[in-house]
Amino acid sequence: MKTDVANNNTVNSENSHITDSLKGKPADEIKVVKGVRRTLQPLQKTAGDKENLVGAGRSPMPPNKEKLSVLSDVKPSKKLKPAEPRRVTIEDLTTNAQPSGEYWEALAERRRVALEKALEENQRLSERIAVLEEENAQANSLLQESRQIVEALTELLQEK
Repeated sequence: MKTDVANNNTVNSENSHITDSLKGKPADEIKVVKGVRRTLQPLQKTAGDKENLVGAGRSPMPPNKEKLSVLSDVKPSKKLKPAEPRRVTIEDLTTNAQPSGEYWEALAERRRVALEKALEENQRLSERIAVLEEENAQANSLLQESRQIVEALTELLQEK
């Protein structure tokens, strides 16, 4: 914000170029033009000006008098949904009666999935162990060779 001391007016810095061009003109010659009121349509940035937004420039569409029959033409398809197994209820778990067959099937399926995951993890870990043991054997052989070289070099240095 900057203040015009001569007229005691507060002017936005954005509009300072307008007020500078109006200095020296009589007050009756200055017209105040308000901007065009924008609708609530989405606004977009102009390519040249990054600070100001402009409307999309849409014009109102003429109303159609004929009704759209899109929804009335569509017929629901008769798809069969697979029968969902009955869910295990609280009564199945809390009564003294034997659990239903679905309970045992669900329990067996959960155990099968857990066992499959455990077997896959064991397979992956055993492969990793084999690779690490091979690397360890190679490192030990390199260590033995380097010890032999160090011993040979120390003997040569002691002889000199």
